[in-house]
Amino acid sequence: MSNGMPTPTLHDGMAAFPYRGFPNSLALIRNHENSGFAGSGGAVTGTTPYDANAAGGTTTLIVDKQTRLVVNTFPSLSGTVRNCGGGPTPWNTWISCEETPVGTLGGLAKPHGYCFEVGRRLRGQPVALKQMGRFRHEAVAVDAASGNVYLTEDNTPAGFYRYIPNVRGQLALGGSLQMLAVTGRPNADLRTGQTLNASIPVEWVNIADPDPALADTDAAAVYLQGAALGGAKFTRLEGCFANAGTIDFTSTNGGNQDWDKFGVTPRSRSGTRNARSDL
Repeated sequence: MSNGMPTPTLHDGMAAFPYRGFPNSLALIRNHENSGFAGSGGAVTGTTPYDANAAGGTTTLIVDKQTRLVVNTFPSLSGTVRNCGGGPTPWNTWISCEETPVGTLGGLAKPHGYCFEVGRRLRGQPVALKQMGRFRHEAVAVDAASGNVYLTEDNTPAGFYRYIPNVRGQLALGGSLQMLAVTGRPNADLRTGQTLNASIPVEWVNIADPDPALADTDAAAVYLQGAALGGAKFTRLEGCFANAGTIDFTSTNGGNQDWDKFGVTPRSRSGTRNARSDL
C-alpha cells in the first residue's frame, strides 16, 4: 500500500464510488475477511483501530479512471473481524459487516458482530453501529427513498432484518431494528416448500435488544428475539441489493426442490433463492 505496508489478504465484498479528492478517479473500498489477531499475516493495520486486537477491516484504492492505475491505497477500517459482506449507501459510503459476534471471550478487546460505515477518506475512530444488530452479518442494502437499511444474516437458522434510522443517512444516531415475519404464519419456515414467483404478505416484528451481551456465546441471540415474536426462518442468507423499488436477497439453500432424490443435502448443493419484501 502507499504507506509501505503489505496489502491485507482475504478480499471479500467491495464497492466503487466517485472520489472528489483526486480528479477523474474512483474510490474502491474492499473488505478483508480476516478473523485472526492484529499483527498476524495478512492483517489490516490501521492507525485508529476499533479493536487493537483484531485483524480485519477494509482498504481503499484510489484509481485513475483514464489510466486505470492506482493513485493511492490505504487502510480505511481496522480492528474488526471477518469483514465479509456489506453494501453501498445512496450517500456514497460503504457499510462493512462483521460475520461473527465473538468478542472478549475469544481473546478480543471489544465485542464484535456489528456493521461499520466507511467513507471514501480515512476519518477518525471507527464507530460500531450497534443498533443495527449484533449477529453474523452478511450483506446490507439501502432503500434510497426511505433510507431504511435491510440486512441478511449468514447463520442457521437466520432472519432477514430492517433497520429504520432515526435520521435518514445518519446511521450512527440510532434507530429501530426489526425482523421479517409472514402475516398470519408465525415462525414461517421459508427454507423449503416455496413456490417460484409466489407473493407472500409480510410484516415486521421489533427487536427489543439489538446488542445482546449473550451474542458473545450465542450467535442466535438476536434471531431468537425475533423468532419469539413470530419472525420467519431462513438458512444462511447472503447477498442483498436494492433494485428498482424492491430489496432482493439470496439464500444459500431453499425453495421447493426435492433434495432427497439427488442424494445430497441442501448445503452441499449450490442453490439460490430470490425474495423481495415490501419497503
